[in-house]
Amino acid sequence: MKNSGTILTLFTLILFLGPSCVNDTVPEPVYPCDDLAATPNYDNDIKSIIDTNCAFSGCHISGFNAGDFSNYQGMESYLPIRISEEVLGEKTMPPNGFTELTQEELILISCWLEAGHPEN
Repeated sequence: MKNSGTILTLFTLILFLGPSCVNDTVPEPVYPCDDLAATPNYDNDIKSIIDTNCAFSGCHISGFNAGDFSNYQGMESYLPIRISEEVLGEKTMPPNGFTELTQEELILISCWLEAGHPEN
């Protein structure tokens, strides 16, 4: 009989606590591209962000197994989906311990990807 009380307690907890997480959603971030004076491009707007936050010693440079971001051609296979997911969505890049991207940098990257990620 002792087991049936434990099972009933667990069932009750699952019944009441389980559904509470089902409706939890995180709103998608909003990046106002219309507010920019010009469409961002890699050469003028994005390269400096990438060089500072991604393409440095020990990270996304030549020979790095997760992509060489030291130039546009090296990034192409990661555009737009992977960059969008990891930088804008999950925010796993740059990784913890590194400087976080500013809101302005996130807007530039988002709008650059939305515009088809032009090189220049």
